[in-house]
Amino acid sequence: MTQCPVTVADFRSRDEGYTLLEAIIVVAIVAMLMSAAPTVFSIFVPNFKARQFANDIANTARDLRRLAAKTQRVTTLRFDEDTEELSFYFWNEDVADWSTRTLDPPVTLSVEFAQEMDWATVDANTVDFYPSGGSSGGQFTVGRGGVSVEVDIDWVTGAVEVRQ
Repeated sequence: MTQCPVTVADFRSRDEGYTLLEAIIVVAIVAMLMSAAPTVFSIFVPNFKARQFANDIANTARDLRRLAAKTQRVTTLRFDEDTEELSFYFWNEDVADWSTRTLDPPVTLSVEFAQEMDWATVDANTVDFYPSGGSSGGQFTVGRGGVSVEVDIDWVTGAVEVRQ
């Protein structure tokens, strides 16, 4: 019977750990992956920021619609084109109060309002929510990094929908 030239003892006698060559290869692979990471993440971040702000607008609009029905008073979502501020007006039992939200500068916002009608009481840059559940309607388009997300507010039902 012939014996195998390599025994289990030969494997166990080697020192534990990695060689310098193995460590260099691992560091090189990690460096290549890290250099690609900013490119991959830059694709997703603008989309995320635009969607997040559009969802903020939609949630605010839904809250204002519920508040109008609850208080039986008109609530308003207003966009100021000069200052690029989005604000909402709601009725406080003690005093009427404006709360303001300022846009993140890299986010672009374009607005189309459904009030092209001859309503003397309607501001051209607002969406009003009525106690009956309806609204004056409008569409907000939030953009960032070539990505745009639309927030549609139906003028009949006041329903709010986010679309990409």
